[in-house]
Amino acid sequence: MWAELKTIISDLRSSVESKPELRWGRITAADPLTLKLDADSDALHGTPATVLDGLTSGDRVLTVIQNRKVTVIGKVPVKKPKPSTDTGWHNLKLARGWKTVTGHTPRARVRNGTLFVEGAARREAGGSLTHIATLPAQVLSKVTGSKDSFVGTFSALKAGGGHAHGELYLTTSSGVIGTGDYTTLDLYAGWVVPLTFTISADQ
Repeated sequence: MWAELKTIISDLRSSVESKPELRWGRITAADPLTLKLDADSDALHGTPATVLDGLTSGDRVLTVIQNRKVTVIGKVPVKKPKPSTDTGWHNLKLARGWKTVTGHTPRARVRNGTLFVEGAARREAGGSLTHIATLPAQVLSKVTGSKDSFVGTFSALKAGGGHAHGELYLTTSSGVIGTGDYTTLDLYAGWVVPLTFTISADQ
């Protein structure tokens, strides 16, 4: 009877050991390949087998254990954060007939995919409404979109108390900012136009 029971237990042990077991772990060294399984205090003795190439220290991996043999069969993809980009602030190039408003220098920057423009300009004699300012080269080079569009609105003030409204338009190929016919500005000098908007740099 005892002999028969021992045989049954031995068969059960062999059956259990032959069944594959999935466990997660982490690569602790690449050469030679060293693996530490989750919940274990120490790395495995010996070099595990693998069906993957390019494993590096720190990789999170899935293993299969069968007949006491450990094989790495999968790896969790690591999402690398996008590198941050920041051009810093650069002054806009005002077109002929437009001057900087003291204390509100028109400037722009691209930071992590967003274009920021701020400041104000005063219209002098001959200032074109279709070309108020141009993005500086350092900023324009980071504007990857090719969609020319309205990017903001403004409420302008004229010396003497006049008011006008308008929409700012950005031409992405040249970086030109203007308003064109989309404004109630008249043709005279003295208008102070806020140049302020925030849009995606990759429209």
